[in-house]
Amino acid sequence: MKLKNQLSMVLILSLLITLFFSLVTPAYAESTPASYIFDISEGDITVTASGGNLCVTYGTPQVSTAAFADSQEITIIGSSIQNKVIVNIGSKTANIRLKNTDIDFHSEDICAFSIDEGTVNLSLEGANKLVSGGGNPGLRVPTTASLTVAGTGSLTATGASYAAGIGGGNSADNGLSCSDC
Repeated sequence: MKLKNQLSMVLILSLLITLFFSLVTPAYAESTPASYIFDISEGDITVTASGGNLCVTYGTPQVSTAAFADSQEITIIGSSIQNKVIVNIGSKTANIRLKNTDIDFHSEDICAFSIDEGTVNLSLEGANKLVSGGGNPGLRVPTTASLTVAGTGSLTATGASYAAGIGGGNSADNGLSCSDC
């Protein structure tokens, strides 16, 4: 009987500890590649062209999605002070949604979000912030890329050392267009 009581107490204590930690531990968003949702806190996010379609590489260690149609919207969530977004899709178009995304590289010579080549239709949801260091814009859009911004959210993009918030780097041209901004 004494052993049974002790086992019952251990079980009850284990349940209480589990319940306590599940209540006080914050819930973190996670990448859900099947839904095309990628969390920047898990690692760099790179969008590339793949056989006429697009592919996303994300996380640490890096994992790649299967190729998907460029009409599919990609959603980026989360916050980071060490991970960046790079889009290099040639002549393709990517539809990307920033949803409460915060990327801050103010102390490093890194661009928070760079569209190296291609067209990006950027949709904003919630409050979003992109901060880059060095001579980088918060959101790089060189002449080899184009950007259209829309949505009901906001974007604060901050460049450093004479760089634009959105556009080219320090003294660089850009491929920027904006609608519903």
